[in-house]
Amino acid sequence: MGAWGLWITLRRQDWARRARHALAAVVVALPALAGYGFHRMVAEATALMPAGLPPAADQRVLLAAWHSNLVRGYIALILVAIIGGQIYQRLIARTAATE
Repeated sequence: MGAWGLWITLRRQDWARRARHALAAVVVALPALAGYGFHRMVAEATALMPAGLPPAADQRVLLAAWHSNLVRGYIALILVAIIGGQIYQRLIARTAATE
């Protein structure tokens, strides 16, 4: 179950509603920390590769491209979630206003 599923399950709990900002911070921080961990892994793997081997340079380029794509994907997902939440809230407010 993802973060959205957890929220749907927990939103009826008083403690979850009070802690929603902290829970949102965890949802944002977790992928960011995963990206940082990936960055550290690439740095350590690059440091362990023997210098001067041509395939190592190709592997470094591939790892750097993969890292860049993952970071862009994380940022895009976070932005989509934020924008989607805003649109959802506005639709709910508009629906409530017309009833």
